[in-house]
Amino acid sequence: DAWAFRQMLATGNSREEALAMSRHFAQYAEQQDAQNSNQKPNTVLGAVSQEIDNHFRTHPPAGERLQRLQSLETEPSEGRATKG
Repeated sequence: DAWAFRQMLATGNSREEALAMSRHFAQYAEQQDAQNSNQKPNTVLGAVSQEIDNHFRTHPPAGERLQRLQSLETEPSEGRATKG
């Protein structure tokens, strides 16, 4: 995430532009969690899909990933991000 964020800055995007996709993904993930929180799959395909979703839930949540990116400080002269 940090590498992609830095690359976006290095190519001339603003901080807001560099964070836009992460913000969108965090909102999407939150909506999906709310919709699927108590649903049990009723098909084999649904069960497989749920297992894949469960696998990715072991990764940092999208909201946490966004917070990490937002905490990075940028150096305007170089367009690079450093951990603050």
